Amino acid sequence: MRLITIFFVFNTILLSSTLLVDGWKSYTNWNLVKEGMSVSQLEEILGQPSSKGTGGKGPIWYYEGKVQGSGNVSGNIKFYQRRVWEINTPVFNIPIFSATKSISNGWKSYTNWNLVKEGMSVSQLEEILGQPSSKGADGMGPIWYYEGNVQESGKVSGNIKFYQRRVWEINTPVFNVPIFSATKSISNGWKSYANWNLVKEGMSVSQLEEILGQPSSKGAGSMGSIWYYEGNVQELGKVSGNIKFYQNRVWDINKPVF
Repeated sequence: MRLITIFFVFNTILLSSTLLVDGWKSYTNWNLVKEGMSVSQLEEILGQPSSKGTGGKGPIWYYEGKVQGSGNVSGNIKFYQRRVWEINTPVFNIPIFSATKSISNGWKSYTNWNLVKEGMSVSQLEEILGQPSSKGADGMGPIWYYEGNVQESGKVSGNIKFYQRRVWEINTPVFNVPIFSATKSISNGWKSYANWNLVKEGMSVSQLEEILGQPSSKGAGSMGSIWYYEGNVQELGKVSGNIKFYQNRVWDINKPVF
């Protein structure tokens, strides 16, 4: 019994309740749970369970419900002598991105920051934001700092905190996302070369619609909606372009050839 007590003292991580952000619905929070934790320590990380039961060793806490991007998921924690002794983590869908698109503008892109999710690996983050301006560390693990001048936003800064080589805290820079009025930009809509130049990554659906108007047709890709603009333009003939959305924000702009 003395050896077990020593094990708990040296292998239990003490955490603040501030980590309760998203509770059990956070992939990263489940990675913070360790065998030997007390009931109160677990509750600080995952929050109260959806339901409780009892197994051969002791209580079982069940966590289940809908998680954005993952659908219905479930997991559970088993206790023995009021200590965590078995962890059954839910299966989360952790997005995997290719650098072919997302590295465009790297961390200086408002849209790229929206692609970053808790639980991503170091390499996945690097594919989206690129290498940081500098690196540091705190009690939980490495911190990647991104800072510098961004067109139309001036000097901005943000950082990513890691725990066990996974993203667990995202501090997005404050970007100035342009807001346009329809009074001018809707003139000629998508058939205007100048209007396409007004479209920026990070714009909302309504902002885009004010500039280009409704699309000729709509579709869907792996990341989200796609708006297609195509038709005859005076002196140019038939042209086409499209806008791709992620989380209702513009993230890929494919202009027609004017």
